[in-house]
Amino acid sequence: MKILIILGALLLVACSPEPDHSTPKVAEEARAALDKAKQVENTLQQSEQSQREQIEHASE
Repeated sequence: MKILIILGALLLVACSPEPDHSTPKVAEEARAALDKAKQVENTLQQSEQSQREQIEHASE
């Protein structure tokens, strides 16, 4: 009787579906949004630096 239970458990484990190890799409979308935000931040910092330089040259 114990052998039948063990064999049944082994069959269930052997027939279970393989787990999905692929990268979730949510992480890819969030990473793309973060990259875009970093690009916008860099653009804003460059614009701020340019404005500061223009003000500095105008006040001289």
